[in-house]
Amino acid sequence: MAGYLESDQFIGDFHMERKEAVEEVYTKFYKEIYYLCRKLLGTREDAQDVTAHAFINLFRKCRDFNSLTNIRAFLYISARNQCLDVLARRKTAAIHARDLAYAIREAYDQVNDELDYCLIQQLEESIKKLPPRSREVIELLFLGEKKYTEVAATLNISVRAVTDARQRGLSILRELLQQRHAVEMAIFLLAFFW
Repeated sequence: MAGYLESDQFIGDFHMERKEAVEEVYTKFYKEIYYLCRKLLGTREDAQDVTAHAFINLFRKCRDFNSLTNIRAFLYISARNQCLDVLARRKTAAIHARDLAYAIREAYDQVNDELDYCLIQQLEESIKKLPPRSREVIELLFLGEKKYTEVAATLNISVRAVTDARQRGLSILRELLQQRHAVEMAIFLLAFFW
């Protein structure tokens, strides 16, 4: 039907939106336009959508074209412009996604900083509740970063006494922190589900 596409009859039929003329244009140019869109966009779905829209735009303006060359040029320009729009939307979406990820990361870091601060405060408060010898040993070992022998010399006690006071202190701390955690969890659950 190459002769038909080159004829004045075709242009008249196309202006009148006759099925045969419209189908001939679609059959002749669909693959070209689709491959152009696929090359520019990279995805089958987007290429199919843009190709379909290019043909819809063409068929809405059937009366504006005087030759097959004009029809082909319109399809290429329409498809190219729509591809550029899709790429711009993708870029904008990527920027928004990056900004959102940054905001989430910032919020997460802030929450972690707050949690760290709260945990340190809870730990300090719990250490203050320890028996005096265990408190001194825990503070020197963990906060003062001293060795067992240095703690023993500082407190004038044996290394074994340091080890025992440490064990006793850590055991009490675990219990205090678990109790506190259980109370906080209960308050959270009551507030959340009430």
